[in-house]
Amino acid sequence: MPVEIPSRPGKGRRPRGDETLLEQLLNYWFGNLFAALRGDGGGILAGAIDGIQDLFEFFNTKWETVEAHTEAITKLEDVAATFAVTPAYIADIQDMASCPRGSLVKYNSDGDVVFPTFLPQTYAFSSTGRVYFTPIIVDRAGTVEKIRWVVGSQSSILSIDDYRLGLMVYNPANGNLEKVWDSGNLKDAQPAATDLKEVWIDMGIDQQCTPGQLLFVAHMQVAPGLAQGPRAFAMMPQAGVGRPPDLLLDASSYRTNNGRSGIASSISLASLERVNDMVPWAAVSVAPLVGP
Repeated sequence: MPVEIPSRPGKGRRPRGDETLLEQLLNYWFGNLFAALRGDGGGILAGAIDGIQDLFEFFNTKWETVEAHTEAITKLEDVAATFAVTPAYIADIQDMASCPRGSLVKYNSDGDVVFPTFLPQTYAFSSTGRVYFTPIIVDRAGTVEKIRWVVGSQSSILSIDDYRLGLMVYNPANGNLEKVWDSGNLKDAQPAATDLKEVWIDMGIDQQCTPGQLLFVAHMQVAPGLAQGPRAFAMMPQAGVGRPPDLLLDASSYRTNNGRSGIASSISLASLERVNDMVPWAAVSVAPLVGP
């Protein structure tokens, strides 16, 4: 008995409630086709042809839906990174380093691999020492947390008088390095070691860095006694080749041209002595920003 379905009234059989749209269309089309083969009139063959068209429309719609749900919708360059990471041969995964830690290698006269270091300059009978400044270019946004460096054994029997680090930032408005953090005297917090070792200190400041900023890790030691000497500091050797003066970073690293009693709150980059035979190794760890 002819009944209605939603798409074509008066044709096919009544669908069950649990039939899908595809099942309804197939039953409708085959019902009309068999009726036409039996010789039933009343436009049944035309209904079968219409049913074929319905099937084509159904599958076309289905494929359009699949394509819409599975097509590529973006490009990598259009999506911001969640956070930046550092290769393991440079430093820890969240560190920004002055140079790759994997480059801290040199060979002695016997051909053995040794760890390259330098001894910061101190002055006998003077409570001063040269201050060394190592540039680190900020490549990620986040909260600065720790400073890492590699400390070595002392070159003398007696302990030094002062050992300190600082974090500076270059201010393009005045050309100065301005102090963000000072460690205070670390001579007892970082005791003399018989071997080189990587150490770190938590700065304890809740300050955010921005890509494009230029940081400097400052370092100095004071050893005024004749029986005193500085502690070794890791560095990457350089060939001593200078850089054009029109560059902002026109040297591998920098130092004051004389002894200082502490790390200044602000000092002109132009006033510093250019050092092109080494890059002291230091790193600043950065914690990713947490969204609201």
